[in-house]
Amino acid sequence: MHEVGIEDYLLMDPSIGRWVQIVEKSLEHHDISLTFLTSGSTGTPKQCEQIFEWIADDARVIAEQLPSSGRIISLVAPHHIFGFIFSVILPSMTAREVIDGRVMGPGTLSRQLRAGDTIIATPYLWQYLQTSLTHFPDGLFGITSTAPM
Repeated sequence: MHEVGIEDYLLMDPSIGRWVQIVEKSLEHHDISLTFLTSGSTGTPKQCEQIFEWIADDARVIAEQLPSSGRIISLVAPHHIFGFIFSVILPSMTAREVIDGRVMGPGTLSRQLRAGDTIIATPYLWQYLQTSLTHFPDGLFGITSTAPM
């Protein structure tokens, strides 16, 4: 986005839906790559440039495995590559509603989940969900990354 000069718009409206629009606008003008920062969990955060088509391919492959309906419940930050692929790119490809589950407590999340939903979470968060939620509905899908599950 910095090649196009619209990265500051991300700070003006930090909603996932608006970020999708900004990214799409950026890609109309420059679609070669996106740069993400590592989390810093293994040292100083560093920049990692990713070719957009490759990360879009990741989302396409996952989209083919999911049902055609249901919501995306994201428990990960969309500014990291894992969150971006599955909380921004995947929903835009499948026209699914995205819910920011990071702001929900376990009780609210448990009541909100329904068959056909897809949860995006890290292995640590899956462990938290397993011990915190009262139930998982049948037909729930999950996507994980960033560490062994």
